[in-house]
This record gives sequence, C-alpha cells and structure tokens, in this order.
Amino acid sequence: MKQSVLILALLLAATAIQAASTEWHPGLSYAARNRFKDMEELERQSLEADSLFVERRRARALFDSIPSMRKSPTPVNLIHAPRVLKQYRSVRKPGFRMYFPDEFIAQRVWSELAECAGIANHDRDLALILRQYAEVSGMPAHSVVPDSLMRYVTDADLPPRDSLTVAFGDITPAWLSEAMTAYSNQRDFIFTMMMENPANVEYAYWKLPVPPTLPEEDFSFRGLFSKYRPDVNVGDAVITEAEIEKVNWLHNFNISLQLSQAYISKNWYQGGNDYLAILGNFLWDVQLNTVYHPKMMFQSTLSYKLALNSQRDDLYHKYSVSQDLFQYNLKTGYKASHNWYYTFLAQFKTQMLNSYPANSMTRTAAFLSPGELNLGLGMTYTKETGKKNLKIGISISPLSYNLKTCIDSMVDETTLGIEEGHRIKNEIGSNSEVNLFWRIWDNITYTTRLFLFTDYKTFLGDWENTLNFQFNRFFSTQLYMHLRYDSGSDPAVAPRWNRWMMKEILSVGLSYTFSTKG
Repeated sequence: MKQSVLILALLLAATAIQAASTEWHPGLSYAARNRFKDMEELERQSLEADSLFVERRRARALFDSIPSMRKSPTPVNLIHAPRVLKQYRSVRKPGFRMYFPDEFIAQRVWSELAECAGIANHDRDLALILRQYAEVSGMPAHSVVPDSLMRYVTDADLPPRDSLTVAFGDITPAWLSEAMTAYSNQRDFIFTMMMENPANVEYAYWKLPVPPTLPEEDFSFRGLFSKYRPDVNVGDAVITEAEIEKVNWLHNFNISLQLSQAYISKNWYQGGNDYLAILGNFLWDVQLNTVYHPKMMFQSTLSYKLALNSQRDDLYHKYSVSQDLFQYNLKTGYKASHNWYYTFLAQFKTQMLNSYPANSMTRTAAFLSPGELNLGLGMTYTKETGKKNLKIGISISPLSYNLKTCIDSMVDETTLGIEEGHRIKNEIGSNSEVNLFWRIWDNITYTTRLFLFTDYKTFLGDWENTLNFQFNRFFSTQLYMHLRYDSGSDPAVAPRWNRWMMKEILSVGLSYTFSTKG
C-alpha cells in the first residue's frame, strides 16, 4: 500500500515538472523566452493563413464543379475576395425569354417579303435569317433551320448581317458580356455560400468604416488661389483683450475745395452777392465712442465755410465774400433711458472777414458782427439703423439762452435784430434742434439740420440742407441750401422775401475725408 502511494506521488511530481518546463522553459533567458513566444505567434498566423487559403481553394473548386456556371476568365476572381455581406437579395435575376421567331416580327417579315419578292426569294431570305440567328445564339443551324430550307443555307454563303431584313444579337461586345456574366455568377455563388452558412460571413458592410473620398475639385479662381494660400492656425491668431487698443474717440475730418455757384437774397442777414467762385469747406467732428461708453454722449463739431468770388464791376473791391461762416457745436449728456439723454447744448457762430455789398463801402458784416451764442438744457433722442445708413437726433431745450453781438462800429446793429446803440442782445427762451443723416446710396448722402429758438417775443429759425455726390475718394459735387427766418429782421430791405432769407450753393470740386471707426 505504501509503495502504491509513493509511486502515485512520483508520477504527480513528474507531471507538474513537465508542465512547468513546457510553460516557462526553465534554463532559458527572458529574451529567448520572448523569441520563442514570437515564433509561436507566427506559427499560429501561418496556420490561419493556410486555413484561409485552403478554404478559398475549396470554394474555387466547388464553383468550377458547377456545370451551369460560366467560367470565363476575369482579371479578378471574386471567389478569393473577403466575404462581405452587403444586403439580402435574390440570386435569380429577372430576364426576358428569347423565342425566335417572335410572332409579331415573323408576321411583319412574311408580309414584307411576300409583297416585294416571290416565294423562292422569300424562302431563301427566311433561311438566311434563321442561319444568322443560329450563328448569334451559338446553336447548330439544323436545330433552327427547317429541313425544307436547308438547301438555301448550304448552297449560298452567309451574307453580311447588315444586309438582312432582320438582325439579331446584342450591341454589347462578347468579351464584355461574358465578363459581366462571370462576375455576376461569382457574386451569386459567394452570396449563396454566406446564406447557407452564416459562418462564411467575414464582414458586415454596415460595420465597415466609411471609405475615404477625394475632396471635390474647385476650378474657380478662389479654389486655385486657395492651393497657394499659406495655412494659418486660427488658435495662434487669438488676440487677448489686453492687446486690443480701445478707440474712445471717433474722428471725422473733411476738407474740400470746390467751384461753386450761389444765389443770395437781397435781405440775407449777413449780406453778400450772387457769385460763381471758389468755395472751401473744413469740418472736424469728434464723438465719444458709445461702444465703450454706452451711457455717455459727447459730440464736438468745428466747421468753417468760406466762399470768395471776384468782382470785376465793383468800383471799391476786387473780391467779395459770399459765404463766411465759422461754427462750433457742442453736445454732451448722460443717458436717461433707452435712446433718451439729459443733454447740454452749445452753439457759436460768426464770420472772420468783412462783407460789403457791390459798389458800396457800407460794411454789412464782420468778425463777431454778427456773433451768436446759444446755450440750452434739455433732452435729446437719438436713433440709428443697424447699418448706420440713417441717423436722427432730436433735441429739446425748455431752458435756453441766446446771445447776439455786434462789436464792429461800422456795422448797423439794427439789421441784426439788436437795438440801436447797443452791441449785444440777451434772450432767454427755448430752443429745439433736429439733425438727420441719410445715406441714400453708397456715394450719395443727405444731411439736414433744423434749429429753432424763441424768447416768446421773437422767433428765429435756421434750416440747412446738404446733398453730397461723392464720385470717388477725391471728387465730389455738393448742393447746399440754407433757409432762415428771423422775426426781428426788417422786411423793408427785401419786400418780396419779407423776413425769409435763402442761400443756395452748387459746387463741384475736390474733396478728401478721413474718419476713424470704433
């Protein structure tokens, strides 16, 4: 009994040692062990490849053993391709059964042949047609041509196919038709194998990755240019807020020198004459950028217009001043709600040069003669479209102060609405102002300004209109019209106009504009 147990223990120990030596290969280095495992993996892959090759050979042998399958040689044999299941379908393809002769064709051929030839010619033509059909179909002639017509087939040579009344066959070349049929048979055979045994399905079409496609070729100029455009990493082009320079003030600068034509009424408050002369305009507008200061409003506008024209018939002056206007406007405020602002308005106007009527030494205007200063407190409504093609501003100042000056002793102050013997006139009242900018077209703009003031005893109104045609950056045409009403003026100077005054200027010339954008 003890001997049996000892023998059993020795057998178990030997088995364990043998298993360990097979698994770990004692006595071999780690590099040798890894090499041994690689060889085992290569051997396993080789066996799988051999089994796949054997399976393909068996499938090819099975396909070749089917007598009904056409075995035309093809550049690629699909039997050796991977088994891919695309969709379920029927392997029986619908087709047309080919019978000859067709009943309708046969009746038409018989009737045509009977009309144009005798019975002998008719039998000969019919025999040739049947033989042609036999040649195309690959069938022996005796199986198609009746015995009674065989003498026509054996005695005469087969004429060209185009000379027959009816031609048969397919326009597809024989080699292409045979290859298409062979490929179709191979696909049907593989599909049948996968349907009979799902283990033959190696890949499912809907689980395959999307095949790569070439980008659509762009033959336009932009596509050609993009081929040579350097690649730019958008991530590297990110600009931090600290690097962005804020534009707090928006400047608009314009200067122009134009030829002009003007008509001035005789009672114009600054005097002047009709003219054809040179007109110079200067404009500098500064605004606070509302993008960074949405609750603040500040606008400062400085402008100067000067028009000079020669006076050949004037006995006293070589030139006259048709327009001389220096004007400064200030508008500042704080936002109340939506588009409304609490505002303070200031306006100052005067001229720089002396003005005289034609053939006269009577001075009608000079520096600060007249001079006008208007201050007002109120509210302003502003609105502009998204594309900034239309801007409107309406200001109402219930409390307003107006100052008129005439410091030149040679100017009659009464023509300016100032009492005789006085140099200034103070007025307390109310004013309102409307400003409109409209970009009618890309190069056509219309600007208007309406200013009204009353001290509840007199009334003063100014309406300026400017229509500008900018042909290019340096050339423009401008139509300017200024209407004025002053209830304190003397209507006897121009009875036709009464207290109304008008100035109109049409000018063509050079113009340059510079502006900053926020």
